[in-house]
Amino acid sequence: MFKRVFSLLLCAVLLCQGCLAFAETEPAAQPQGAPETLAARYALLYEESTDTVLYSKLPDRTNPGASMTKVMTALLVLEYDPDLSGTTVVPPEAVSEKYCYWMDTMHLAAGQEVSVWDLMNYLLIPSGNEAATTLAAYVAGDIDTFIDMMNAKAAELGMTHTHYADPHGLSSQDLVTCEDMLILCREAMKNPLFREIVGTTSGVMPVSNFPGRPIRYSTTNRVMDPRSNPFYETDFTQYIVGIKTGSTPAAGLNLSCCMEYDGLSFYSVVMNSQELPQGEGHFLDTIDLMTYARSFHKEGFNAGDQVARAKTLGSFSENLELAAESDIWVLVQDAAKVTASLNDIGLQVKAGDVLGSVTLEDAFGNAKTVSLVAVADASTALVPYIAIAAAVVVLAVAAVLLVRKKKRAKA
Repeated sequence: MFKRVFSLLLCAVLLCQGCLAFAETEPAAQPQGAPETLAARYALLYEESTDTVLYSKLPDRTNPGASMTKVMTALLVLEYDPDLSGTTVVPPEAVSEKYCYWMDTMHLAAGQEVSVWDLMNYLLIPSGNEAATTLAAYVAGDIDTFIDMMNAKAAELGMTHTHYADPHGLSSQDLVTCEDMLILCREAMKNPLFREIVGTTSGVMPVSNFPGRPIRYSTTNRVMDPRSNPFYETDFTQYIVGIKTGSTPAAGLNLSCCMEYDGLSFYSVVMNSQELPQGEGHFLDTIDLMTYARSFHKEGFNAGDQVARAKTLGSFSENLELAAESDIWVLVQDAAKVTASLNDIGLQVKAGDVLGSVTLEDAFGNAKTVSLVAVADASTALVPYIAIAAAVVVLAVAAVLLVRKKKRAKA
């Protein structure tokens, strides 16, 4: 609907063939329903397809990442074993006090043979700490070397305020910002296997060479899996596709989350949240952020989409189609503010000629501009002008003859 209405308006404006803009009597409305993130000290909300920050609250401040650290661990494992087809044995240091001082009552044991696929599920769904140290040793040979790899990867990704001290996030020396965590989340979610795992709500660590029972587990992400808690239930649960929780006394309650629907990909990061009367703050703040996100939609054009029609110089008809040279999309709650301008157009135009530009402004006052180009060759037809010129000459001659006849008659 936006494209049809916008094209009709733009056609009318471009007929004047000058530098023009749509008139607006009222300034663009400010976004409605912005959340407060009452529990979180730091927060960020971002939409990927339009590259738009919808909400930020001290997004460049560092905080321990807690188990969100495991996203980096998983990313390095996937680089080392892309198919997650390997098998390894839990080394003693992976379950030692030095490297993994906290584990669930049911946990992996030294000497246990496990598949990398099962370890990755155990790492990312219930957040198994000993899975992180086991995978670190699997990839790097020892845990300290793996930590160096984590910091090197962070630097490579441009996570300039991030520091890792372990592969699981138990240490208060693990530091990350909301902005850096967003970078990491977007990178990890490019991987189909990672996306599959973090989008899974439950699983089981099977029995291997050790006697005992399988370890059954469920996701720690209650926004994705509310488990009948009315404070966490929403009408967009099915659109939540990951990614990772994390909590320690030093870090507070943390959650990075992704929601995808209607061609939009929203990422939220909340850090250093606290408990609220209704429940855990990182879940409640994330729900508020994603509720706000769902009030937006995107408007714009893909590269090559016809935007409007115009005329070559002197043409009696709209003989020129104008298209967006590249993609242009913005995020809005109501409608995008549109400004268009057109260059001087001559008698002839070649396909691909840049003839002007169109600018869209989003709900936050951010403007994006792309060029308008000719879809095909076009030129002004000269035959009508020759006919008009001939008619003018005939009329002029007739007028002269008439004047002469009148003069003779008077004489």
